[in-house]
Amino acid sequence: MASPGHLASAVVFGLVLVGVVVALARSFDWRVAGPARPARAARDRRDGFDAVADAARSPVAWLVGFLALALGGAAAAVVLVGGATGPVRQGVWLALGLVTAAVFGGYVFWGTYQSARSRGIGSATAVLAGLWLLGSLFVVAVIVRLVMT
Repeated sequence: MASPGHLASAVVFGLVLVGVVVALARSFDWRVAGPARPARAARDRRDGFDAVADAARSPVAWLVGFLALALGGAAAAVVLVGGATGPVRQGVWLALGLVTAAVFGGYVFWGTYQSARSRGIGSATAVLAGLWLLGSLFVVAVIVRLVMT
């Protein structure tokens, strides 16, 4: 059981977090946003980020990424089941944890970003919303970790 000081700290921090969320939610009308910016002209389209955007829209890139994740996960499972010990086992667990966290974080961020953009919110504000949600999830994970130890 956690000490009473840790529990009190977690409760106070949780209440402050809820207060901040309520204050932010009330400070902006999330249903109405300014008009979306018009699309750029075709001649202005080639910059450094467009190659990444084109790859993100490509089904082949998604297929290759999925296969890499699936094969990497299968290889990690084989290493873990095969009886690896010591630093190899710890490294595989670390890699699996990082990949899982990256996939989950990317999913949460991209979903938040697309949801905000579909409501007419600007790109920078949508990125802010995605990063804010990821930060909030991180804070919740820290709170859970502190309460459980």
